[in-house]
Amino acid sequence: RSPHRPILQAGLPANVTVQVGEDAKFVCKVYSDAQPHIQWLQHIVKNGSRYGPDGLPYVRVLK
Repeated sequence: RSPHRPILQAGLPANVTVQVGEDAKFVCKVYSDAQPHIQWLQHIVKNGSRYGPDGLPYVRVLK
């Protein structure tokens, strides 16, 4: 049996608004035959660009 792409629960993750300095909590429910690997990324700007010379986005791994 070939592995299927993981299924994310509809509506998750949802946008969250918090005040500067407060913690934000994100929830993501994944259904999969395989053990999923989930990372939360923050897109960042470096030297006025969101993308590096290789065309990949600048990101910071949050968790």
